Amino acid sequence: MWPLLLLLLLQHIRPAHPSDAHVLSLSDTNFHRQLRLNPTLLVQFFIPWSGMCQKTRPHFARAAHILSTNQIPVTLAKIDCSGRGRTTCTQKNITYPFPVFHFYRNGSFVKEYTGSRDARSIVKFMRVQVVPNPVELVDFEHFRQFIEGQDDVIVVGFFEEETKLRRIFFRVAEEMKESMIFAYSSCEKVILKQGVSNGIVVFRPKSLHNQYEPERVLFTGRSIIGEIKNFITRNYHGLIGHRTPNNRHDFPNPLVIVYHTIDYHSGGTELNYWRYRLIKIAHKYQNFVKIATSATDDFEDEISDLRTDNLTPTNPLVVAFDLENQKYVMVEPFTTSTFDNFVQNFINRKLTPYYRSKPIPKENDGPVIIAVTQNFNHTVTNNGKDTLLDLYTPWSLKCQKFVPVLREVAELLEHEDVAFVRMDAVENQVPEVFNEKGIPNIFWLAKNRKRGPVVYEGERSAEEVVKFVAKKATKELKNYDRKGNPKDDRDEL
Repeated sequence: MWPLLLLLLLQHIRPAHPSDAHVLSLSDTNFHRQLRLNPTLLVQFFIPWSGMCQKTRPHFARAAHILSTNQIPVTLAKIDCSGRGRTTCTQKNITYPFPVFHFYRNGSFVKEYTGSRDARSIVKFMRVQVVPNPVELVDFEHFRQFIEGQDDVIVVGFFEEETKLRRIFFRVAEEMKESMIFAYSSCEKVILKQGVSNGIVVFRPKSLHNQYEPERVLFTGRSIIGEIKNFITRNYHGLIGHRTPNNRHDFPNPLVIVYHTIDYHSGGTELNYWRYRLIKIAHKYQNFVKIATSATDDFEDEISDLRTDNLTPTNPLVVAFDLENQKYVMVEPFTTSTFDNFVQNFINRKLTPYYRSKPIPKENDGPVIIAVTQNFNHTVTNNGKDTLLDLYTPWSLKCQKFVPVLREVAELLEHEDVAFVRMDAVENQVPEVFNEKGIPNIFWLAKNRKRGPVVYEGERSAEEVVKFVAKKATKELKNYDRKGNPKDDRDEL
């Protein structure tokens, strides 16, 4: 019960329902005028009935409130593509999926914002558009207020004089400005109190302070861009990083991800909730695997093949990925104990990989074999035969029309050393080598080269498929020559 009480407590730290008071409303009649009046503008193109638009709305409103409260000279605006902004949205070629975010500077479109839709990410993106980067902290009071006023990790450079590290720091700050907050100081008092005269320090905000991680971390590596970037990224995320579409490459495998729901009205308090629950275990296994959190809304495609119907604020989806990107799914209800056991078993390679698979057919001895993920190695990869594989999608008319053709070919070549196989590419997990070439499709896999499938691009008739198989067969067919002509007919002549 206490985890739910903790989450409810965290959700009351901030107002539950931010208003749209600081979000500018646009329409077809005022769109271009407001572009001229607001030199730094982020526009949300939305439709009211979209579930994702409804989820994003309070976070967008909260971001606008934060930016306004901190007197950052930018504007967030919205325009309804189903109502008073329909013509503008059509002219801008705004299409599904909604919402779409466009960033404008001095009335001109600059780029689409594709970052995370939580308030913190939006604020960070808009902030770097107008605030000098890195920010100069001119005296100790400025330094103190800047550090205490941030609710995010800050990277600060301390430099008494011009050095190689200082020059590289400024380059790194420019390259990483949309994902990190950078500042620097040459103030003698600041440098004296911090005890750093030529260095880079990562400061964690009070909301991330815990007994397992230091509140500040000093860079001790060489003055090399790659080393500095790695140091910043590693310490920015800490023991429990929040993985988003924009920073997903900061989290290489092996990796354990806790996919949780997000209440966009709560101000992102779920992140602190999950850090609190997971950090002891992350500290315990930090030398073996990285643990991260992700919002289910941000990675719908990544977890689309997994059951998410039992997700609750206190029962997330937990998935581990090994070095080969194979998935391992925690099936027990979430507790810190079950999570600890899952991570330990993953490290010790005691888990069974997850595969999306239909059940293995009870009867599967016809001319066309049915493959599923669970028997794919047996029916295709290690069957010891040349194989013609039909990876189909059930709703495709083209795939449906090929069913009798494949059966006819399989019956004609029944006594040849060739396997004819079909697999539902929707209900089963398809190996990546086939996805790269396009699904649905028909593939030829030579007996000794199963890792190099060849796409069949000919006419989908029995005659043409037989000719293709006869030409590609590792060993010439018993009853057909290389051109696909029956040998019996030729012998009779």
